[in-house]
Amino acid sequence: MSKTGPADPCPCGSGKAYRECCFAKEPGAGRSAQESMSSYAERYNAVTSALGWLLEDERRRNDILDCFYRGEEELYDSAWDSKDDANCLMHSALLAEWAIAEAPDLAGDARRAGFARLVLRKCPVAFSREGLAWIRALEGSAMSLYEVRQTEPGRMLVQELVHGGTGPEWIETYSGVYVAMQWDVVGLRLVPGRELRHMGTGLLDFERSAGLRLASQVKKWLVRNARHKDPEDPVRMAGLLCLQAWLYQTFGPHEQASLPRLVVGGSKEEVCFVKDWFRVADWDALKDALASREDVMFDDRKAGSGEAPRWSWTWLERGAMEGGMDRVLATFFRKPDGLLVECMAKGRADAARAMLEACAGGLAEHASRSVESIQDALARRLREGPSPEVKSNRLPPDVESEVLRQVNERYYRQWMDMSVPALDGRTPRHAARLKTQKAKVVELLKDIENSENARARNEGRQPVDFGFLWKELGLER
Repeated sequence: MSKTGPADPCPCGSGKAYRECCFAKEPGAGRSAQESMSSYAERYNAVTSALGWLLEDERRRNDILDCFYRGEEELYDSAWDSKDDANCLMHSALLAEWAIAEAPDLAGDARRAGFARLVLRKCPVAFSREGLAWIRALEGSAMSLYEVRQTEPGRMLVQELVHGGTGPEWIETYSGVYVAMQWDVVGLRLVPGRELRHMGTGLLDFERSAGLRLASQVKKWLVRNARHKDPEDPVRMAGLLCLQAWLYQTFGPHEQASLPRLVVGGSKEEVCFVKDWFRVADWDALKDALASREDVMFDDRKAGSGEAPRWSWTWLERGAMEGGMDRVLATFFRKPDGLLVECMAKGRADAARAMLEACAGGLAEHASRSVESIQDALARRLREGPSPEVKSNRLPPDVESEVLRQVNERYYRQWMDMSVPALDGRTPRHAARLKTQKAKVVELLKDIENSENARARNEGRQPVDFGFLWKELGLER
């Protein structure tokens, strides 16, 4: 790997500086890049090394960091002290490329964006040829928000959301580094290449609705900015606003979110998870006793060879819900250690125990109870992950995908003819034919697909294809 610096004599022997001679002739130099992990590593190392050199000058360091973090020390400290490796890597790449491409030189020519020329002219770091080419290509590039329309290995189709005026364009990406999904809203710095523009080494990842709100806010700011007598550079400031929104989202002070108070249907009891264990003297007698009740539904799932029967019962409040549907009060499970009764409130658990003891008499003796709040249950699930039983009960991937496809297609074919509040009470099929509602239907379909893509990625399966929805409603993706 070549380590010739930009100011070093060119290896060809011409006597000129490398940057003024063979640098532009190197394969992959200038405004093009090979799609590979190695090129990403070289580019990342180059920009972060350049940033380190830029920050050695105290005046320049203060100017760059004050502008990037808006002078907020807590945000700066939180970003640099973060223990999240992925966010730290992203933060370093974003700050470095912004400083090279866009940071104003407040002590020099503030109208000139970025320190790319200063790095190329004076930085003593021995960059690789790939890294040196990337720094030169960054000059004049800008950050903006994009909607991902389509993804393929090594490239994706994106639509710019802030400045407008151009249609979707294909860009080169880093295979194996970033995985964007269809309809994601992301912040990207696009750098010129030989054929396609290439994404920078950093990416702003927003939840879709948050990204769309940010795009709307930035566009409103640009309108206000244009009315000023001495307006800011709109492209540069729009990119900085996106960067700072990501910084606040990722490293800003976050109050611990409190869950709303949830109550069980038909009462004012707060939801919690109650588990009661009972010792059972005679399972067959207990089964007969519960079978005598009309409000108890029995389920006899087939057990494997040598396993105990997988009996379960559901205690119902008949016709208690809207439309005459039954409300579930408790669920009973036959386990090797006894009978497990699960409820979503203490009052229901007490009622289930009383019902069981009255129905079964001495056949079931209460042994223990555990109560867990929603907050504690969520914290435990995050610590432990899915239970071994859940993991072992997963269907084969191809079977699971087919089941999910059938279930989703059955539901969403009905959904197209349901009244939807987001469409002012119209059905998606009706709204798709109206000029005033068509965009809302398209946004709903994007949300559906984006959410399914996220779930599929988290669960390690193929996403459900909702192409039938677009086709049925006569809409283009």
